[in-house]
Amino acid sequence: MPPQRRLVLGLGVGVVVLVWLVVGLGPQVRVIAALRPQVHQRQRELRQLRQQTAQLPQWTQRYEALRAELQAVPRPLVQERLPALLDQLSTLAKASGVAVEVARPAPPKALKKPADDLVIPIEILGRAGYHDIGRFLERLEAARPLYRVETLRLEADRRDPTHHHVAMVVDVYLAVTSL
Repeated sequence: MPPQRRLVLGLGVGVVVLVWLVVGLGPQVRVIAALRPQVHQRQRELRQLRQQTAQLPQWTQRYEALRAELQAVPRPLVQERLPALLDQLSTLAKASGVAVEVARPAPPKALKKPADDLVIPIEILGRAGYHDIGRFLERLEAARPLYRVETLRLEADRRDPTHHHVAMVVDVYLAVTSL
C-alpha cells in the first residue's frame, strides 16, 4: 500500500475517531459531570451510614441498660405513694399561702449512684407572695419524705404586685429498699 493511501486512511480513521469522541462520548461526559454532585452527596450519606452502623452496638448496649434501669423502677411504689405525696404538697402549700394551680408528676427517675432511693420530680405551678414561698420552702425542708427543690422560677404579675406566678420542680426521694 502506497504511503499516501496509508496517510489518507489514517486521517480518515482519525476523523472517525474524533467524530465519535465528540458525538458519542461528549454527551456522556456531560451526563457524568451533571451526576458528579449527586454521587458526592451519596458518598457522604454512605459514610454517615457507615459511622452510624459502627455505633449501633454502643446504642444497642445503651438501650439495653436504659431498659433494664426502667424495669428496675418500682412502678407500684410510685403509683401507690403519688396521690398521698400530691396531697401532702397541696396541704403544705395551702398552709403556707401558696395557691397551687397545677401539681403534676414528671416521669420517675432512679438515682445514678445507689439504687436505694427513687426520685419522683413533681412540677408545681401556682401563685404566691415572697413570704408565702419562703414559708412553703421551710415546710418542705421539714417534711418527710425528703423533698428537694430542683428548680424555682418567679414571674411578676402586673395585675397583682403582691402575688407572683410560681413554677417549681420538687424532687421527692423515696426509699426503695428497706433498711
